[in-house]
Amino acid sequence: MNQKILLIQPPQEPEVDRPFLEFPRGLGLIARALIDNNFKVEVLDIQVDQYKRHEVKEIINKSDYETFGISAFATQYEYIKFLSKAIKQSNKKAKIILGGPLATLCYKTVLNKTNVDICVIVEGEITIIDLMNNINNPNKVKGIAYKSKNNKIILTKPREYIKNLDKINFPAYHLFSMKKYISNFAIMGKKMRGINILSSRGCPFNCYYCSHVFLFMRETSIGRVISEIKFLKNKYSIKGIKFFDDLFVFNKRRTIEFCKQIKKLNLQWRCSARVDTINLKILKMMRESGCIGIELGIESGSNKILKLMNKKTSVELNIKAIEMCKKAKIPLVIQFMFGYMGEDEKSIQENINFFKKINLPCQFFNFATPFPGTQLYKYAKENKLINLDEDKYLLKLSKMVPIFWPKNNVIINLTNFSDNELLRKANYFLAKTRINFIKNHIFKPHVLIKYYLRRAYIFYEYEGINGLIKGMGAYILSILQNHK
Repeated sequence: MNQKILLIQPPQEPEVDRPFLEFPRGLGLIARALIDNNFKVEVLDIQVDQYKRHEVKEIINKSDYETFGISAFATQYEYIKFLSKAIKQSNKKAKIILGGPLATLCYKTVLNKTNVDICVIVEGEITIIDLMNNINNPNKVKGIAYKSKNNKIILTKPREYIKNLDKINFPAYHLFSMKKYISNFAIMGKKMRGINILSSRGCPFNCYYCSHVFLFMRETSIGRVISEIKFLKNKYSIKGIKFFDDLFVFNKRRTIEFCKQIKKLNLQWRCSARVDTINLKILKMMRESGCIGIELGIESGSNKILKLMNKKTSVELNIKAIEMCKKAKIPLVIQFMFGYMGEDEKSIQENINFFKKINLPCQFFNFATPFPGTQLYKYAKENKLINLDEDKYLLKLSKMVPIFWPKNNVIINLTNFSDNELLRKANYFLAKTRINFIKNHIFKPHVLIKYYLRRAYIFYEYEGINGLIKGMGAYILSILQNHK
């Protein structure tokens, strides 16, 4: 039995200046499970230490590890190709284990097109221990996929979900550069000492653009969540928490209990919700307990598009939820999508009208992108919108620029517009909502100044003074170019 393993956190490429880092909780939990079972564990955090590829090769070549564990998203596929090849060039006998959404949703392509030996399917805390104890006999392990000696891909029996998440120990925070993660943290553009955590796994809804690693939702008890937050506060002096749950505000009783408990800790926090899982009472409790930001999955201002997304909401519900957040004085992050299938001139105008009704500009959006494991991906494949095999498509996804406004970032065009038309429509939509915002507040300069100062601050935090100049310049130029 190999008692040693090197866990690797790959970077998110293409390389951009991303000061607001996200702690790799999944890898931290795997590290903790291994340590609790007496395995020797080290972490190579390429993301936080910003190692170049040649430096990564040098580190691997000097390493005496024969087992490597990596966690990755679909957008990190190209890097996994490079990394797994580098490991095998250093040690042909090395065993490479891949976990995370990429391994779960694309295991056939990963095993056929990279040097990865084993993919862990869905949860890994129990599977990794079983696998390490049977590293040369993977057929004995549930919840994995691997390539046999005759190059046949074997998918073993599924691993049962962990029913009680409270039994999972805290991540092995001490193995990571916590100073870097905590000092490069922000909520709503406001820098503070903090970190991202999870209080649940999965989502009970089935939006067609969302990939589901977990088939149903499970929640950690509030007592357990508060216990970890207290640990982080005492150990690392954190001042803020960002919940990365797919859906934090779901169970109203649980949310109320959380608000009562977190209020005692005097922390600021941010989370996600659906427009149909909040009410004014809960929002006010959240605000009083330290909530300074809430993400709402609005996605579209067109009922036709919401229906095509299987969102199970409506424009009317969206407007009502936003107004409630305003009354509760909780700043909003409006998650919005442009270019979904069915997007046309009418829906674009409906999107513009929507932002006019809520009296806000569209701050950012994502282009609709079909990710493996989603109904949208299935639709795009069936309708020949994706003509690439999964290997080539994943390589294309790996080139996604991690920004949230139009910048030649259309991976797959799901509309009847040409790519150039779609980009022009996206820029026009974005600028038009800003123009309407300015018109609505032309006699309220304090509102405009406050808004634009906040935008300037975010640009500055991301790229310094150059980012401020470029960002605000492009911001104003887009308004002037599209003013009609």
